[in-house]
Amino acid sequence: MEIGQEVLLLLKEEITESEYNRYIKQLSYDSKKSTSDLAVFYAPNALVCNWIKSKYTQKIAHLFEVKNNSKVTVSISLKNQLDKRKIKKATEQKTGH
Repeated sequence: MEIGQEVLLLLKEEITESEYNRYIKQLSYDSKKSTSDLAVFYAPNALVCNWIKSKYTQKIAHLFEVKNNSKVTVSISLKNQLDKRKIKKATEQKTGH
């Protein structure tokens, strides 16, 4: 299991089941973009993204620190923004622009 998923499971123990299922469970951890000092998560929509940023970014960062013994910056972004960037990049490569 990836560290990001382990941290989310630790968070699950500290919050209500409904908050976990409604918001936290929808996060996906990007192990390829994450580094020793950056944890990258994607949310499926703006509501979930903004809610987690305002309520749980600090707590997620703290749990990473507890788990890894190092401070981590937590990034939570919209998944569809990433998908749009990939599509735009692929389109630009095909058209040469």
